[in-house]
Amino acid sequence: MKLRLAWTKTGDYFDIVATYPELAEWYVSACNRHDNKFHTDHFTEDLQFLPCDNLIKSITQNISVVNNCLDKLRMKPIDCPDNFFDQTQLNQLHKNWIHIIQTYPKIEKLLHYFDPNLFDCFHAMNRQIHVLESSFRYTLRSSDSWREANPFPGKFFSPGIYNVVIAYTDHGRNSWEKFVNSEVNPNDHELSQWKNIGACISINLVKPYAQSFPIEFIDYCAQHNIDVAYNQLPLGNLANIEQLARARQMMNNNLTQNNNYLIITHI
Repeated sequence: MKLRLAWTKTGDYFDIVATYPELAEWYVSACNRHDNKFHTDHFTEDLQFLPCDNLIKSITQNISVVNNCLDKLRMKPIDCPDNFFDQTQLNQLHKNWIHIIQTYPKIEKLLHYFDPNLFDCFHAMNRQIHVLESSFRYTLRSSDSWREANPFPGKFFSPGIYNVVIAYTDHGRNSWEKFVNSEVNPNDHELSQWKNIGACISINLVKPYAQSFPIEFIDYCAQHNIDVAYNQLPLGNLANIEQLARARQMMNNNLTQNNNYLIITHI
């Protein structure tokens, strides 16, 4: 089963393969019963979206500054990516950066000797690559912040990395949150194991992968006689991981437009 996440204003979309079809089908139906229009910045506490354009511009400028110096030293310049949303190109950019240090062990001292700003630009470039790679994460909510009773109690808890998940919106804390926050007595009035499922999704456009619950968490739940639960329910992953760059650029472009909403449908 596939889901389509499409933007109302531009018609741009990307598809995901549902991790649990039963959950995905119910969630789309629930969205349609309410307000199937997701957007960012609903609450100030949400993960705030910042367009990548300024960061990409800064990386490009730093590459140019460093390359001007490398050219004067008759060293091979650093190739600038033509698509900063393409993880393959980001990987190559980082390889090229470290290759300079390995090929010219004294390059950092040389840059600092010529101009401390050159040294700063060289290292800022590396830090900015890592920041950019961590920038493709988004929290979106529907306008009316609906919740419905969870028809799948105790099911579909998976701690892996998924491209699209339903985020926890219950009042209280689930057992995973109790565990990571070192709650001594978790089995109390605050414990809420997904009594409801709500209108909040998280999108993380990185390579998805499976994980298992740590044995310490399993033991913690057993010790306190509480069920295992997590802070997300997976909706699915990109139907074609080769489309990761396209999905990243699409999110970046569409989230900057006013009155533009993400809707979820099955196809």
